[in-house]
Amino acid sequence: MLVWRLFELSINGINGEILVGGSMHHYFVGSMEIEIGDCTGEGKVDIHDLVHVAHAYGSKPGFKGFDFDMDFDNNFEIDAGDLATVAANIEA
Repeated sequence: MLVWRLFELSINGINGEILVGGSMHHYFVGSMEIEIGDCTGEGKVDIHDLVHVAHAYGSKPGFKGFDFDMDFDNNFEIDAGDLATVAANIEA
């Protein structure tokens, strides 16, 4: 939901009165919990996510199989750290 409000601000200072006008808005963004390691979008982290990351293992941007959504440590490579992140978050 986006709410706009107009405002006018009057400032009395050394050089007389300064009038400033403009608009401001309040924006509300809802949130939801995202499971770290959920690469398949099922809403849970499971063995399928681990297999998905394993297939991309060793890939880098521009290489087949690379996906920024699987690069959990943001080092531009799907590596052991990304596999460990998924494995640590697998739901029993």
